[in-house]
Amino acid sequence: MRPGLYGWLLLTGLFLGIPVVWGLARWITPYDVDGTPKRLSTHTQLGLPPCTFLVVSGIPCPSCGLTTSFSLMVHGDPIPSLRANPAGPILLLVTLSVWIWSLWCMLHRQLIWSRIWEFRLVLILSGVFLILLIRWVAFVVFPRIYGN
Repeated sequence: MRPGLYGWLLLTGLFLGIPVVWGLARWITPYDVDGTPKRLSTHTQLGLPPCTFLVVSGIPCPSCGLTTSFSLMVHGDPIPSLRANPAGPILLLVTLSVWIWSLWCMLHRQLIWSRIWEFRLVLILSGVFLILLIRWVAFVVFPRIYGN
């Protein structure tokens, strides 16, 4: 199926936007001054406020550490990335897959696997949210075991 105007805008936006996200993840520093990997609050380097849930409750929210994890993966540090938030490496793989797909579709001038990918992307993102929730429950119920 050949993409219409909105299809081309979507493909172009994905193809150009995803590397911007990767560039921002590379630009921020997911390490403390002594070089140890951070686990939280890297997003504040982008001018975003601290996590309201964490500030109010003292407990990290399900997505706490996700920016740090993603940035650590972009910096090539997978083990600390998994420790910060296991959904980060998965999101990096998802963005890489979507970027390759958008490039493929643009080069071939057609939307390839669009119906198949819609359902699979929903499944993948549901899995990411499930991982966020499981990690959060483990973090709250077993803080000492989890390493907090």
